[in-house]
Amino acid sequence: MKRRRGRRWLQYNLRTLLVLVTLVGAGAGYYAAQTRDYYAEQEAIAQLPFQVVAPSKQPRIYC
Repeated sequence: MKRRRGRRWLQYNLRTLLVLVTLVGAGAGYYAAQTRDYYAEQEAIAQLPFQVVAPSKQPRIYC
């Protein structure tokens, strides 16, 4: 009896692996840059000599 060898499930070539690693790395780098910018902004706001208040979502009613 001949043993039939089928294609393995997770068999990728090197190019696919390099593209995948590049895309994941680019995504992680973008996320890290956005997070770093956000925390830098929050630190700058915290050092202001006055309190920053976010505008309320409810309209003000003047009587």
